[in-house]
Amino acid sequence: MAATLSVKKNGAYVAAGSAGAKIKVGGTYVAATGLKMKAGGVYQGSGSLPVNTVPPSIAGTLATGGVLTVTDGTWTGTPAPLLLHQWEADGIPIPGGRGQTLTLTVNEAGKVIKCVEVAVNSTGSVQAVSNPLTVPVVLGPEKLLDPSFDAGGGEWDTNAWTFPAGAAQLSSIGISNAYVESIANAVTAGKRYQFQMVISAIGGANLRFNHGDGEVFTTTGTKTQLVDVAANGRAGIICNNTFATATVTSMSVKEVL
Repeated sequence: MAATLSVKKNGAYVAAGSAGAKIKVGGTYVAATGLKMKAGGVYQGSGSLPVNTVPPSIAGTLATGGVLTVTDGTWTGTPAPLLLHQWEADGIPIPGGRGQTLTLTVNEAGKVIKCVEVAVNSTGSVQAVSNPLTVPVVLGPEKLLDPSFDAGGGEWDTNAWTFPAGAAQLSSIGISNAYVESIANAVTAGKRYQFQMVISAIGGANLRFNHGDGEVFTTTGTKTQLVDVAANGRAGIICNNTFATATVTSMSVKEVL
């Protein structure tokens, strides 16, 4: 924080930088213009906070492996500010995402990317945010062998489920945290997937994807969610509550490429 120093001139205290102000150093009065004082171990002088007049802008290839580049904004301030950068995805800082460029990974697919530019000088720091860019989602093929529930043969773990007319239905008898899972290791740690299920009927069930972040579905229709997988495992659906029914006519997982 800037320190303000005043000196006495003609019987009145004035700013140290005022014309004609003097201070006694070593028995001699010298001009006080440009005088600095030490605060917190740093010499502070007159100056002004950075002010952004043109925001930073980002552009580049919006795909996994693509590179985005930020063009610095325009700033005023005394002394001239130093510019720092932090890239964000959906408002969350990207680990290691600093500097003028960002190489996109699959983790940014489907997210809004911005660059926060921070201008710093001896008087303080100010932020400006770039234009937003949304990274498109590119999907691979189905990860599951039987996404429509029309067969068995070990493709699905069907414990606590019945399959009337080709649909998967949660049992109404005391189901608590019931899992309907696909083949083992259907998803891989560190990758991103699109989970999708089609609910044709629901009777009080709270359903979610078992690798999801807690989003719960309580109505019929097609439910889709992008999921960042933290650990290897099966891909499927969970019913969070007891004594509930639901009919899921299809479920699938596709890897985000």
